[in-house]
Amino acid sequence: MRAYFVWLGIGLVAVGCGSSNANESPPIESPDASAQGGSAGTGGTAGTGGTGGTSGAGGTAGTGGGQGGSGGAVPDDGGSDAGAGGDATPPADAPNEAAQVKKVTIVMAGDIAEKGRTQYARSIAQRMTAHAPAVSGVVLLGDNARYDLLSLSTLLAFYNKYYKPAAEADWGQFDNIAFPQLGNHEYMTTNPQGYFDYFAARMTAIKGLAGYSGSIDDTSRGWYSFDLNGWHFVSLNTNCSSVTGGCGAGSEQELWLKADLAAHPNMPIVGAWHNPRWACGGSHPSDAAMQSFWADLYDARADFVFVGHDHFYQRWKPLDKTSPEAVIDTTNGLAEVVAGSYGVSTYDVCGTVDPRVEKQSGGDASMGAFYLTIGSDGSYSFEYELESDGSIFDSGSGMSHHPM
Repeated sequence: MRAYFVWLGIGLVAVGCGSSNANESPPIESPDASAQGGSAGTGGTAGTGGTGGTSGAGGTAGTGGGQGGSGGAVPDDGGSDAGAGGDATPPADAPNEAAQVKKVTIVMAGDIAEKGRTQYARSIAQRMTAHAPAVSGVVLLGDNARYDLLSLSTLLAFYNKYYKPAAEADWGQFDNIAFPQLGNHEYMTTNPQGYFDYFAARMTAIKGLAGYSGSIDDTSRGWYSFDLNGWHFVSLNTNCSSVTGGCGAGSEQELWLKADLAAHPNMPIVGAWHNPRWACGGSHPSDAAMQSFWADLYDARADFVFVGHDHFYQRWKPLDKTSPEAVIDTTNGLAEVVAGSYGVSTYDVCGTVDPRVEKQSGGDASMGAFYLTIGSDGSYSFEYELESDGSIFDSGSGMSHHPM
């Protein structure tokens, strides 16, 4: 299958350190930002709370059936530059550069900036900018700025006061590489217009990317999709009572999702939204309203769904679409990762671990960043880096259901 690549040249600013090479997307110079400060997190190594299977560095990944990797930087594929004055024609046995695997690293992030706790989001942002390979995109999962009715300000003012500034969460530095989505706290005002105003320029840029479809800047919809390095991403608005048509089977959003997935039959697929289909612990249980989306992605043989809403880290084993309780499917299953742990007030995970959960951690010790590295051949690796000390709590690697 022929892979095609999407370069994040439109409004993207790569964040982080590390040298570029022929097999990684070249970092683009970061925007000028104020110095980052603030204290690190609470510290302490997060406990697993029990695992449903072997995980962590070097273990068996719970997603896609691939072998667990070190969770570190993706290794280079090699290659060398032509010497000055040499023959520009490569030798007959030289590898085809176009066929070499390109890798892109993105962060999947939900529930970020909360008044009085922005130092944790800022600490995580500092780790993201220092990550190698460099971060090329940030997929937001909602509640980006945890606005509430006591904020006594507009949503846009809240983003500009707590989410953006270097002295607060310092996530404004990622605006040019963000792929935004709404959470329930973006709706805790008369309407979420401030979210659309804050990300307006970025939304225009995303609409120009290859593979874009949907209604990213429509205030009554907000769902969309895009392509990145040969992978297809769908970002859905799970505020079902507020979006046009809701979220159920046959709704406008669900029919759009089904058609969008059908238009990308041979690409690795990642879903992203706010409310978890599956959750164990916290304040928000598994949400059956997400079942239609989950079933459509499972039928399309998608690989991952990333969500927030519950403020902890929890990675589920690959599951099928059985309702009301899905079962483990190691062949074609869809793995959910709850990543609502980027700085807001945290929740505890369940004490009695669901056997379908692969790895989990709750409380302040669970805060961190999830890095997903996707290859143009359908390969992937991931790692979850703790805010407290930068250690890797969870990692793995594998091959998509749609290898290219």
